Amino acid sequence: MYDFIIVGGGIGGSCSALALSNQYKTLLLEKEPLLGGCSGVFHRGKYTYNIGATTFAMYQEGQLMKKFFDEHNLKFDFDKLEIPLCTYINEKKIYRYTQKEKFIHHINQVFPHHAHQKFWTDVLELSNQFYAHYDIYYNKSNLQDLLKTLLSFGKQFLNFSTPILQNAKKQLEKYYGKDIDPDFVEFIDNQLLIVAQTHLEKTNFLTLALALSYPFYDNFYIKGGMGKLFEIIEKKAGEIHKNEEFITALKVGDIYKVYTTKNIYETKQIVFNSTYQNDIKEKNNLTQSAFVVYLALKTQKEFLHHYQLIKDKHFEDAISKSIFVSFSDKNDTMMAPDGEYSVTISIHTDLRFWDRLSKEAYEEKKKRVQKEIVDYFCKELHIEQNEIIKQFSATPNTFGRYIKRRILGGMPLEFTNYFLKFGSPKVGDFFYCGDNIFPAQGWAGVVAGVVNMKKVIDASLKN
Repeated sequence: MYDFIIVGGGIGGSCSALALSNQYKTLLLEKEPLLGGCSGVFHRGKYTYNIGATTFAMYQEGQLMKKFFDEHNLKFDFDKLEIPLCTYINEKKIYRYTQKEKFIHHINQVFPHHAHQKFWTDVLELSNQFYAHYDIYYNKSNLQDLLKTLLSFGKQFLNFSTPILQNAKKQLEKYYGKDIDPDFVEFIDNQLLIVAQTHLEKTNFLTLALALSYPFYDNFYIKGGMGKLFEIIEKKAGEIHKNEEFITALKVGDIYKVYTTKNIYETKQIVFNSTYQNDIKEKNNLTQSAFVVYLALKTQKEFLHHYQLIKDKHFEDAISKSIFVSFSDKNDTMMAPDGEYSVTISIHTDLRFWDRLSKEAYEEKKKRVQKEIVDYFCKELHIEQNEIIKQFSATPNTFGRYIKRRILGGMPLEFTNYFLKFGSPKVGDFFYCGDNIFPAQGWAGVVAGVVNMKKVIDASLKN
């Protein structure tokens, strides 16, 4: 008999197992041979690929994620990045230096404007204040917790009412004027998109500040890929069964019988790193997903670890003008042989673009979208096609087949979504984690959601 069975080994499920296993008897179920979900890795031939083009940021003293992992005595092998991201737009290159003054000097050379000093200083200061005051309790499953949630959010609102109520686009125009360089606006808007899954006109200034600030905090390259994080978590996350898929759960008295492809288990509680019996995605008509290209690259050229390449128009069958690119380190032979790179390139798409297609139409579209992305990638980074020794891609349907998740990127952080549309960490008898449950995203956001869910579990079991 288990106290908790956790279904799904993505960031949320793995960190939930880590958080609960010290106190309870737990079992983590993962259908794939590796933990990680869309934030993990997979192996193909001599290469290891990050499933998504992603970053590991906000792991530093004073931040919740560092505190969480320190509490469980986890240590990671990584390299700190001086330049977490480089953005290309219309032959301009913007290097997101972690040092604020160095970045402001640089952005003034690319987009000269007297407002840069105040804007970027205010953005970072607002972000610092938010994290210093961060103390959220979030649960909508009962009246008592709903009132507690409203009180928690009310305190945050009192501290940050002005930036919460300000429209991000209008506030940007207040700093820079309406004659602002359109390339600078595109740069800002696409930075927001990769972090918060939304655009300037649809969100508030606090969200913009948090999205723009992440390169100013500590960002790291994980040696061996994101999967190494999960290998380290796995050692301290209690009992784990991989290659075992959850089928259903039936309540029998005060316990649940959990049926998998290999066994039947009994447990008192269940945590889902998915939306099992929780129609949050359908309620909110979420259709955002990703198209991802994977490359093996053999070249003498050297690259940073992360790029955002912004086009002057949307890519075909995508909902974005930009691609996000992650390179392995040139010395990381766990990812690729010496002198070669493992590359992951992602772009936002709509899963409806990939529905109701014949096999021939689907394959033709996939090939066409992959070619446009690879051609643009090569053009912008001056890579020869013959330097690419392997290439293939994944659509929303691919992710649905392998990780049972077609909707990727989490709930957009928009005015219309805050609080009301996000899921709840407790719905009925079940607990939930992940980026559609808690109003935050990425590693730091999902970990914050797990910490919040643990508070909800403790309060629920106490009652």
